[in-house]
Amino acid sequence: MNDNNSINYNKLFGSWFETATLADRQLYITVLQYEEDYFPDMTFKPDSIISDFIRLEMPCDNGVYVTDYEDGPEELFSISDGYYRCFINNLDDSIGRVNKKERTLTISPEYANDKSTILHEMIHAYISLVDYYAQFYHDILLLCLYNNLKGKISDLDNRILGHAHVWKCTEITKRGGSHDILFFLKSLDLDLRCGYKLGTVCGYGRDIDETMG
Repeated sequence: MNDNNSINYNKLFGSWFETATLADRQLYITVLQYEEDYFPDMTFKPDSIISDFIRLEMPCDNGVYVTDYEDGPEELFSISDGYYRCFINNLDDSIGRVNKKERTLTISPEYANDKSTILHEMIHAYISLVDYYAQFYHDILLLCLYNNLKGKISDLDNRILGHAHVWKCTEITKRGGSHDILFFLKSLDLDLRCGYKLGTVCGYGRDIDETMG
């Protein structure tokens, strides 16, 4: 698949696969396992919380309606289908990084087995794939995650307001980060599912359980 800059992600992935280190391959395997366990919504699986938005009721000849599901773009289904490459490399200014243009996911060696760090970067990767297409995919995920979490986190609205406050977003942006509301909601979802203190995935494992996110 080529984007507007004619990057051949298939070719890049093939080259990576041939030369990847054992650590890089293990990270890739871990990412795919976490995808199956924790990201059915962001890969638009029919049995996930987004099912209502892709469900179709198809009429048959006898008047009975059969349930089917609308497929999204192929690259939404998986990090592997989106040709993301995984690396364990030293990073000067962070412990993990996603480059959405190059489609790389990199984790610093000392955090190679840190689940919350890997999950944090995976959210970035999925949002980059979703946002590559139409805005409505982003909106579907945001709405479904919000509806799913509002009965589980009593102060969810206050947490969102704190996280999305202009002063905080400005500071994150100055540091080169981008943690929008969709990112924040998915990080809270992962906190709950992994049994973490709220704020762990969003805060790189620092257990930030506070209104300001």
